[in-house]
Amino acid sequence: MKQVVFSILMSLSLMTLCAQSSSQQVASEIKALVYKYATENDIPTINVGIVLDGQIRFINYGVDKRTTQNKTNEHSIFQIASVGKILTGIVVNDLIQKGKLDINEPILSYLPDSYSKKIKSKLEGITIRDLLNHRSGLPRQSKIIKRKNDEPIVYNYNASDFEKDFDKMKLEKEDVFNYSNFGYAVLGYIAERVSGASFEELLSDLTKQYKMESTSVSCKDGNLLVTPYKEDNRKVETQNWEMGKLAPPSGLYSSVSDLTRLLLAQLKVYKEGNKKDILFLTNDIRDAWGGTGISYGYGLFDWGNGEFGHGGGMDGYGSEYWFYPKENVGFALLTSSGGKWVTELSKEISKILIDMSEE
Repeated sequence: MKQVVFSILMSLSLMTLCAQSSSQQVASEIKALVYKYATENDIPTINVGIVLDGQIRFINYGVDKRTTQNKTNEHSIFQIASVGKILTGIVVNDLIQKGKLDINEPILSYLPDSYSKKIKSKLEGITIRDLLNHRSGLPRQSKIIKRKNDEPIVYNYNASDFEKDFDKMKLEKEDVFNYSNFGYAVLGYIAERVSGASFEELLSDLTKQYKMESTSVSCKDGNLLVTPYKEDNRKVETQNWEMGKLAPPSGLYSSVSDLTRLLLAQLKVYKEGNKKDILFLTNDIRDAWGGTGISYGYGLFDWGNGEFGHGGGMDGYGSEYWFYPKENVGFALLTSSGGKWVTELSKEISKILIDMSEE
């Protein structure tokens, strides 16, 4: 009997060692890829967090600013561009589950009654569900903010600016997928109005729950903020965007440590199929592009093949956040100079993680 128990323990130990060895090899392969892309594209910083075998590993490359040469780590802070829609989706989903928002309710029910008849006529057919699914007909960006040469937005957008924008903008075709940063900013504004709390406070409730110490509407520690560089000239510094109430869809701050911690929790929720959890963001999805199988719900793309996530870019900062419940793997990536190379690297990282999980 002792011999049988000993043999079982030895087998388990060998299996654990093999898994650790395989995971280490995968981490090494991804690290080599990160360094390769950084060198070939002259990228100042790439930070990656990977979830593998239920464990988190970090790969950090580069410096926070070319002139200081301070090395970054998993706690370094970036603006996370459109990956912020995932956080906004979670905040809104929480309000829906608490009964403070109804996805089928017209957004006019939650907006100021003082709006003009002209504005109300434009918005009367739009529901919360439409905003969440990018089917509202609202334009991609604010119409009252003018940008030159993709310069950063540095404008304290406030509540009265929404009214100005609604008055000025023309709606595009409704009930058709039309990606709208502005629509998610409206969601953030509505979340504030129905909760009586600022979006910062609503986000803080989420970040405390998942110990996301660096995640916020305003950068919590300027010493940890990584300097962004222009995509078309990576020697030229740009700056973080200050966006006021336009921040929820694309101006939030976080670190790869925070995002990977959230990803680990979200991966578990999806793996278990727990649709009642606020992290489950694809309860209500509709086809994004006809016939492709790609859908969008509450800030998260569902590619129809077991892949969930979002990516983003701000002419400086770039971000990726992807997970695969069946394979129980995923990763978050933040960089200080984005571009097409980010998507290419993300695809290669995904392939390595999926291939490893299938071995």
